[in-house]
Amino acid sequence: MKMHVRSLDWSGQVKVERSGDVIRDDHEEIVLRCQFTRDVQTSYTHFRTDDVTVEHYPRRRWFNAFKLISATGALKGFYCNVAQPPIVEGDVLSYTDLTLDLFVFPDGRLLPLDEEDFERRASGEYPAWVAERAREAMRQLMQLARQRQWIFSDLATVGGSGGAPG
Repeated sequence: MKMHVRSLDWSGQVKVERSGDVIRDDHEEIVLRCQFTRDVQTSYTHFRTDDVTVEHYPRRRWFNAFKLISATGALKGFYCNVAQPPIVEGDVLSYTDLTLDLFVFPDGRLLPLDEEDFERRASGEYPAWVAERAREAMRQLMQLARQRQWIFSDLATVGGSGGAPG
């Protein structure tokens, strides 16, 4: 079964759309397998069109996370969005992205992303309670990664130092 994903900004505008195959859909989370559709070079990794993402959308948590896998099957890392819990209507999953992101390298290092943009929005665009929930979600994500729990359990087989301090 296919599911369509829509990442929305705070105003409700669609930022990113994609489709994926449903791997699991239960009361805890929805898990999709998606094919990356374009090449994107960042300072921390290169997303390629032949990469696969296994995307985890917890139903009651303020984040989601994508396991990035190369065409050869190698773990490239995890991209995590701080976001409001997903809303599912039929075959469409939507979530409101709250700007703050985290990249987790295969060796367990943590790289918070877009912190300045988030703080700017948190001081004006987002209600205070939303900003605080987003900060707490980031703390939870970092703790899960450091403890090799949830989607991050694969980090335990790679080795590594357990993440950056902070």
